Amino acid sequence: MLRILQDLFDNQPGYRTSPISERVKTVTDQATTVRKAILESIEQLNEITGEVKRSAHEMLGGSHEVIQESKSLEGITVEIGEGMQEMASGAEQIDTAVNQVNNISIENQRKIELLMHDVSRFKVE
Repeated sequence: MLRILQDLFDNQPGYRTSPISERVKTVTDQATTVRKAILESIEQLNEITGEVKRSAHEMLGGSHEVIQESKSLEGITVEIGEGMQEMASGAEQIDTAVNQVNNISIENQRKIELLMHDVSRFKVE
């Protein structure tokens, strides 16, 4: 509206632009510049917000992958633990069997010595 009034007065013969109208024009130009800067800032803010949103979505997808891999790792760890328990049980069984074989060997050695003693009493002619 001010611009229209200013144009009307400026186009009249013999009319000189007053300092007030010059000031109004300057303020209007500055307001236009500020408005453009605000619109550009809002546009940049929207772009940044979109990038943050996309990045957050990617991070969320990545965290789901990490959770899945953690669950998989947990399953593997459980299997390894079970395998270690089986190996420990098998080692105990092997140790028991070795001790039994050792005891049998000691008993056989003792019996052989007794048998040798008994055989030594006989004379072969």
